[in-house]
Amino acid sequence: MSCLVGLPLGASLPAAAFAAEPPPAKPAPAAPDKGKTAEETLDSVLERPTAPPTDAPPVQPAADAKPAAPAKPAAPAKPEAPGAQPGKAAKPEQPPPPPTDDNDTTTEAARPKALEAVAVQAKPRVPGPYELGNLDCRVLDGAGIERLLPKKMIAGEEPDLLCRILVTQPATVATASHTLTLTVAVGKRPTYEQKRPVRVSSVGRRAIVFIVPADRISSEDAATVTLHATLSALAKPPTREVSFVVEPAD
Repeated sequence: MSCLVGLPLGASLPAAAFAAEPPPAKPAPAAPDKGKTAEETLDSVLERPTAPPTDAPPVQPAADAKPAAPAKPAAPAKPEAPGAQPGKAAKPEQPPPPPTDDNDTTTEAARPKALEAVAVQAKPRVPGPYELGNLDCRVLDGAGIERLLPKKMIAGEEPDLLCRILVTQPATVATASHTLTLTVAVGKRPTYEQKRPVRVSSVGRRAIVFIVPADRISSEDAATVTLHATLSALAKPPTREVSFVVEPAD
């Protein structure tokens, strides 16, 4: 009512004097505490109720899916070998060594002897015959061991043969060029021939060796195999011969 002071009696008041005074201004809200707001926000998230389960149908297995195989029972432990020490693994059994072949049934042949020198004579050398030793043919087994030649062999099991023959130049015979020929015949059919030059050593002798392949003495039917050794020049005796029989397995 302070606006009435100083007005003359009977004067009218302006309309603005009767207007209501504006309401007092409300104080501004205080700024929220950021740290407290973060804690309240985290608590509100944790306390928020979980979403109810959905009504989606459960996943059905595929129609062609196979059921899982049952687990196999563990194999029973093998008993330890007699004499084996407990706690130590037993050594695996070693298989027996394979046989060499079917050509090791005969006795092993003796080693060839060293050559003996021909006795020197004071007589002059003249043309004459050389001397042929025995034709020594042996079986070669799978290990390469020389074995005695049997009298009979089974068809299909024929081995390779090693044949050795000793050629001697007598002390009174002049040196001449000679060729030694080995021939093989199955029955009456010739199957093999090989020639070797004769080069006599300083002792006056030379051992000539031939290898006869197994397929050159093979035969499906019963047959006699004959091996001949012959010198190209005069010899004493003129030839040497060895033979054996090949028979079917039946």
